[in-house]
Amino acid sequence: THIASLVVENLTIGSSEKPNGITLYDEGTGEPYCVKILNGSLISVAGACSVATTTPDSPEGDSGGQATTTPEADTEPPVITINGNNPANINIGTTYNDLGATVTDNVNGNLGLTTYLDGTLVTQITLNTASSTTYTIDYTATDQAGNSATSTRTVIVSDPNVVVVDTTDETADNTASSTPQATEETATSTPSTTENEATSTPSTEENISSSTPQT
Repeated sequence: THIASLVVENLTIGSSEKPNGITLYDEGTGEPYCVKILNGSLISVAGACSVATTTPDSPEGDSGGQATTTPEADTEPPVITINGNNPANINIGTTYNDLGATVTDNVNGNLGLTTYLDGTLVTQITLNTASSTTYTIDYTATDQAGNSATSTRTVIVSDPNVVVVDTTDETADNTASSTPQATEETATSTPSTTENEATSTPSTEENISSSTPQT
């Protein structure tokens, strides 16, 4: 039924047992979107709103009835893939262009993405890169069954002129240079002892041999 104009004082869409939404069409693309309430927040999901219906079972003994099957509930959340680097590293003063993300779902197609910058809902991502800081960008999607998914990108703004000094090599050089010095001192002390022992032996033999003719 097509209604060109409708004015009401009170309008109820769905119920607590069977919540539903309103299908609106994008003025730019012409694509349908289902607008509904989830956890107290107004959200839009790509695609027309679906109406859950049930088919009563055929009475027992009714040979003309057909067996009905109940479809399994969709409990699988959408899959969000972030485009580009994550984390994304940019220099101070550089303009950041976000590459966004893509979303797929096992049941619903053309799901839209909702973007948050540091926890704030935004429609366009603009970053202040005047100083070193870190941003988080959350991409969220919800299918028609109410399953939600979130993927997060980290953007790091840093100063390319900051030099980090690594003291590891200097410490290793100091440790290595002290070892040969101790080894050299130990090695030079050994020949000195041997020389003293060697020179004392001939002196004793000479004294013995010279005393024999006097007897």
